[in-house]
Amino acid sequence: MKRITLIIACVCCFSILVFAQDEDQILIEVDDLRYQWDDEALNLESFEGMEKYCYEKKYRAEITDLLNTVHYYDTLLYNIVTEKHDQEVDLQAKEALMDILTVESEYTTPSFVQFLSDECKKVNIIEKHLRKIGNHTDSEIERLEKELVRYIDAVTERIDLIDENVHHLR
Repeated sequence: MKRITLIIACVCCFSILVFAQDEDQILIEVDDLRYQWDDEALNLESFEGMEKYCYEKKYRAEITDLLNTVHYYDTLLYNIVTEKHDQEVDLQAKEALMDILTVESEYTTPSFVQFLSDECKKVNIIEKHLRKIGNHTDSEIERLEKELVRYIDAVTERIDLIDENVHHLR
């Protein structure tokens, strides 16, 4: 009987350690994704970055994969934070849950890809003006970049908040 109790206790301790390691690994991945996103966000906020996104299939696929990975880890974090929040009412956990839900509902990969697709149409119009009249107005590019910055900064802010709030839960 003592052996069975000892085996059960070891299995439980091992399970807890594995879950803690998994949670730590998830947090490491979230940090890495945050920095990857921050780098790509800076690229996408410029006209040149949008041209790259619009015309390079490989780059578009990389951005989509990055967004899908961010959403995958958001889902994992949501489950972890929900469990912690259920155990005790924690303001930090509640804020993290709200930020995750915002990203998962308002800034989904399909909605982000649609936004960038719409912006690619604007890039094409600007480039047509350039070919047609030999130049484009800086105001066209400024308007495009302003929209890009507004949307991408909103996504970036949410991703950063999730990362910060989750680390406070440890």
